[in-house]
Amino acid sequence: MSDVAIFLFLNSKIAYMKSLKSQGTLLILNEAYEDAEFAERNKLVEEEAGGRIYSPGELEKIVMEAGFNSCEIRLDAARNWLCLIAEK
Repeated sequence: MSDVAIFLFLNSKIAYMKSLKSQGTLLILNEAYEDAEFAERNKLVEEEAGGRIYSPGELEKIVMEAGFNSCEIRLDAARNWLCLIAEK
């Protein structure tokens, strides 16, 4: 049986990532990642949502420190979208 969870913000969900079962898969889809070209828009999003937008490198570090064995990140730079797939 697979674990499935949907989160709006990463900040409080690191414990969940650490508890994900072995052979589990984590998928993060985000319509924004930290990037200078979109800094103004992303700042507004952070303020309105009360969350933080991470860079691809920060997300990869968090996921690997949570015990995942692999992490693949794909970016759509034109739209500032991110897809992260990590496996335990």
